[in-house]
Amino acid sequence: MTTKTAYKKELKKIREQGWAFDNAEDFDEVTCLAAPVYDKSGKVIAAISTSGVRFQMPSERINEFVQYLLSATKMLSDKIKS
Repeated sequence: MTTKTAYKKELKKIREQGWAFDNAEDFDEVTCLAAPVYDKSGKVIAAISTSGVRFQMPSERINEFVQYLLSATKMLSDKIKS
C-alpha cells in the first residue's frame, strides 16, 4: 500500500471481515493471520495471531485457518464476557 486512501480502505475491509492477513508483506514467504479478542463491553483488548511460512500456510488453506482463528478468538472473548 502506498497511499493513505488504500490504507484506509484496507483497514475498513479488515474491520468488516473481522480478521487481518499479512500476505508476505513483512517477510518473503511468511504469512500471518490475526483477529481481535473482545471484553464484556465489546472493546478490543487483545488479539490472537498465527504465522507460518508459505508451505505451512498455503493460500488454498487460508480460509480454513481463518475459521480456526475466529473460533479461538470467539471462545476467548466468550470466556472473558462470562
